[in-house]
Amino acid sequence: MQLVDGKVPLLIEFKNDYNLKGLIDGAMDLLKKYNGKYAIQSFHPACINYFRKKYPSIPRGQLSYDYKKDRITFIGRFVLRNMLFNIITKPDFISYRIGQCKESKIEKWKKKRPVLGWVVNNKQQFEQNKNIFDILIGENLDEFTIVK
Repeated sequence: MQLVDGKVPLLIEFKNDYNLKGLIDGAMDLLKKYNGKYAIQSFHPACINYFRKKYPSIPRGQLSYDYKKDRITFIGRFVLRNMLFNIITKPDFISYRIGQCKESKIEKWKKKRPVLGWVVNNKQQFEQNKNIFDILIGENLDEFTIVK
């Protein structure tokens, strides 16, 4: 946080944790001192819901993907992939893995909230997805610069 010092907004991902409330509350104690803008995101619906209840002014996003390689039931995969819990957790935005969701579903979600695409690693992925998602999350983009 000292390095960034509010120069750019931060997107902070909360990983699943057995002490979810302790992790979130501890992070928020640190973030109270931060002067810049930030948002949080997580795959864990309980994390998003905790932020909604305890820190409602913090922008929060639900991370998801197709869950095809995960060892979960068909019903669990369906619920997670389609984020059916968003009715309760009410995320401010969605972050979905690029190439793992139909464009028609993304367009439907975009009517209610911004949809971010993760993760773009090269210019080809950027070009293929720049008109599908509202924002793209990049990683290892040394080969080119994106200006939108």
